[in-house]
Amino acid sequence: MVDLGADLRLSAPSTPFFCERRAQNFVLRLQTVIGPPPCFLQEPEPRCPTVVPVKDFDPTHDAARIDAAIKTKGVDEQTIIDILTRRSCQQRREIAFEYERMAKKDLSSALKGALSGSLEALMLGLMKSTAQFDASELRASMKGLGTDEEVLIEMVCSRSEEELMEIKKEYREMFKKEVEKDIAGDTSGNLAKLLLALVQTRRDEPSNVVDYQKIDEDARSLYEAGVKRKGTDVTTWISIMSQRSVPHLQKVFERYKRYSPYDIKESIKKEVKGDLEKSFLTLGTSNQRDACGERVGPVHPSVSLKTENSSEKKNSSKLIIFISEV
Repeated sequence: MVDLGADLRLSAPSTPFFCERRAQNFVLRLQTVIGPPPCFLQEPEPRCPTVVPVKDFDPTHDAARIDAAIKTKGVDEQTIIDILTRRSCQQRREIAFEYERMAKKDLSSALKGALSGSLEALMLGLMKSTAQFDASELRASMKGLGTDEEVLIEMVCSRSEEELMEIKKEYREMFKKEVEKDIAGDTSGNLAKLLLALVQTRRDEPSNVVDYQKIDEDARSLYEAGVKRKGTDVTTWISIMSQRSVPHLQKVFERYKRYSPYDIKESIKKEVKGDLEKSFLTLGTSNQRDACGERVGPVHPSVSLKTENSSEKKNSSKLIIFISEV
């Protein structure tokens, strides 16, 4: 039998140092008995960008090399790739400024005229900030006939509140429209309610004080609004998923297992279908991934050029632009 109280007994002077040391020893001994804390209580792995600022950066030199590459017969694509995929977003902006000063034309326009296909899409995407790129993708998903619900769901349901605020700002500046109005005009039913709740509602502020009662109430409410009853109270699900802070939701999903025979992902699949199912799954799995400190492994922008499938190239380009400076 392990004596867990040994380290907390007053066997040393009661100074702050010894109290802290005894507490640390107690936690270590406790973990040897019950194991480490669940993943949502552990410190998340630091999120490191896959593209970092280069040392000895010279935007004028880079701009001149890109200009020469564009003017080369047949276009020197490799030089353009080597430069733009190895510079941070801020450095690419400086290159664009120097290029416009030198060549008297916009770099994005020059790249659009010189490149084509997935390479053009990736290079033009890299010339935008993440929020600008997301705003462009959102606009493209709702522009013209039909709506690309998959892109719409991905952009709205997988972004944090801060990211959504930046996207809304860029959307307004780039297209002179409000993203909320466009979403309302292009979607309907429960999907529209969820997406609008996410872009309009301010989530609760994360707190250092864990409200276990509220966690339990929310977990029970999700269970009673779904698996426990016939039919699904979608309004309750939308309210909780769109209003609670991410750390709170992480704990709600863990607590949910106490009430339901299914985890949150299995419950969503049983209760809703179609675009709403995809939306809830994106919200649920995104929060659980963040809770456990998981992230996409290091991926360099040039990797997306290696796949032959056009759909895969488009998706990998979006992923790479999003995570390159996360």
